[in-house]
Amino acid sequence: MSIEQSNMGEGESVKFLEGHELRTALMLLPTYAKKSVYIMVPFIGRGQLLTSILNIPNHIKVKMFTRDKKGYLPSIKTLADPTLEELKLKKNIQVFIDNKIHAKIWLIEEMAIVHSMNGTFHSENHNFEAGIMTNDKQTISAIYDYFIRAEKEGTKL
Repeated sequence: MSIEQSNMGEGESVKFLEGHELRTALMLLPTYAKKSVYIMVPFIGRGQLLTSILNIPNHIKVKMFTRDKKGYLPSIKTLADPTLEELKLKKNIQVFIDNKIHAKIWLIEEMAIVHSMNGTFHSENHNFEAGIMTNDKQTISAIYDYFIRAEKEGTKL
């Protein structure tokens, strides 16, 4: 069963996700990857989303776009360094830093979620979060192009 079949209706190319449903979709999306996962999230720390990223199998190429400590909000600045160090330990994860990042996007080969959820405990469990999941080919292509531009502008760790 593909993610389209499990999370989207017959012929559906866009689905609105909110709260727990969004968090679950973000945690499950990487499990459907065959080759690559692209993730953009400005703030990431200990939580379910980080665990999901760290559990992506080693044969799947991951490109992670985020901020470093200089780009974090003062209240969560302590999350940056330990999280980046943990991500860098995984050989299949490339981390790109750009402190202008504010978008939250997850992309696998033929599926993307554009959403509001940061990778922090508070965002995952308390905020009123929402997003759109799509398998529309033109939208996927545009999102992929966006990641390519972000890679050119970011600094690889």
